[in-house]
Amino acid sequence: MYKNLIFDMDDTLMLCGVYYMKVRNEFKTFQSERTGVPAEIVDKMLSDFDLQCTKLPNAFNRERYPRSFAAVSAALDIAQGHPIDVAAGRISFDIGDSVFDAEYALFPGVVHMLTEYLSAGKKLFLCTKGDVSIQWTKIKPKPQRSFIFSLELQVPGSV
Repeated sequence: MYKNLIFDMDDTLMLCGVYYMKVRNEFKTFQSERTGVPAEIVDKMLSDFDLQCTKLPNAFNRERYPRSFAAVSAALDIAQGHPIDVAAGRISFDIGDSVFDAEYALFPGVVHMLTEYLSAGKKLFLCTKGDVSIQWTKIKPKPQRSFIFSLELQVPGSV
């Protein structure tokens, strides 16, 4: 029987995708209203730009995602022949960054499942390619998640 269990956290133990979609929607609406570019094009630009940025060194850190929002804001200005609107870039960065302040909800049954595993003597690991400090902020805020503090957070390549 397995004594160690390794989990990914985002959209496995807790709901994260919904928060990312919320900020994407806010961004594409803001940019579409600001520039007149259809929201679908803004969203596609953000997807393409952010995906390519994940291939850069040290890509999985907190700054990459909101920087993609700011970069697309600047690209929209340049593509339309306008000077870069620094204030709009800052707003865009802040929209992207706000995903890290969300109160991530655990999926139903997660607390019970992890408690059962711990009671059975299992050692639980969270594995992430992301920024470790962000992952901790997702699990620390709620007192009912105190059992998670016994989990060890691992980054691939560090084990």
